Amino acid sequence: MIFLGLLIAVTGNTKLLYAWAVLIVIIGIASLIDFWWWEYDYGHNLNPHAPIKIPGMAYQPPMFGCKNLLNFRACAFPSTGTYLLAVSGALGVISAVIEFFRRRKTQ
Repeated sequence: MIFLGLLIAVTGNTKLLYAWAVLIVIIGIASLIDFWWWEYDYGHNLNPHAPIKIPGMAYQPPMFGCKNLLNFRACAFPSTGTYLLAVSGALGVISAVIEFFRRRKTQ
């Protein structure tokens, strides 16, 4: 994605910019789904020989926020890298939208 972004910056190809914006949104959504699925699988497919088993309770860590699991408090919050990635992706998508409307006005 970085190489493609740099290629778009050098060539100025708007079709590649639109494709990049769509691709970054798809990758972002797919990443969130994949992370949620990993957490679900981790919490619901426990070892049947685990020393602690509580009927009806699965340990699925929270994707965002805090969750109490018996006497444990599990918290998950994004860090700096997540915010930087989200801002850079949003700026790329915003630039594609601005370019789309700017070109549409001139035609």
